[in-house]
Amino acid sequence: MLRKVLFAVTIGILLLTPALGCARTSYEAQQLNGDTSTTKGALELAGGKLKYVITILSRIDTTKVITVADSQEFDKGIYDYASSMKAACDLALKDARDAAESRGEKGNVASLAAFEDVAKKHEGMVKNLADKAKAVDAQVRTGTIRPDKPLVIKMNSSEVKDFYDYLAPEGRKVMEQLYPTIFKPPTAEKGTSPRPEVALSRESELSAGESGISSAPVLAAGCVAVCQASAWTGCLSCIIGAGEAAKKAYDAFKRNYNACKGWWKNACKTSYLLLFISALG
Repeated sequence: MLRKVLFAVTIGILLLTPALGCARTSYEAQQLNGDTSTTKGALELAGGKLKYVITILSRIDTTKVITVADSQEFDKGIYDYASSMKAACDLALKDARDAAESRGEKGNVASLAAFEDVAKKHEGMVKNLADKAKAVDAQVRTGTIRPDKPLVIKMNSSEVKDFYDYLAPEGRKVMEQLYPTIFKPPTAEKGTSPRPEVALSRESELSAGESGISSAPVLAAGCVAVCQASAWTGCLSCIIGAGEAAKKAYDAFKRNYNACKGWWKNACKTSYLLLFISALG
């Protein structure tokens, strides 16, 4: 709905904007295609963080072992990447807002277009990351991918219980054999059944509405087109709305991400990351 509304507003603004063509001054063209080095630098930094997270998960999938360093760096890497993309988004929006408020005398729109292009590319990369995380988690449940001894020892009693409940029956047997003093089959009292495995979490299949993150893209819905047309009033309105939406999406990501407790919940963390990046681009 939001996308349709913004698209209609964009078309209306463009129809009311005089044809630019060759009449656009060289100064206006400079502002539309101005210095984007700061935003591009921030995007390159974010891209490096994303590639690092992808590398960690690929290593886990290859070695079939999760270490303390892997779990900590993966968690931090996802959070750092999301923070970097939010920072890059803020820079791009600031450039566009400066251009809109000064009616082209300051700032530029090119940063906004550059951010949109990169965000769309990253969305595909994060989708692949989320799919791989789901596959890795499935192997963890069956014991095909295992935590190393330092990671197991680091777990407190509550985490041990949650992890054991998360495992499939074959995964429980693997952990019981490897660490018999830590993972013990529950002794059922007379007349009761052994502790059942928990149902698979649905985090990787959550809709945007359930996560609190809007499914409507923050930027691709129309801000770039409006601002590139030098429709400054409409551009400013769109940029303000985009900034508010980006903040809400980021806050929702942090809230949901922090709720994904446990080093074994990689699909949970990456699914919320995907919703956040999709909202930006």
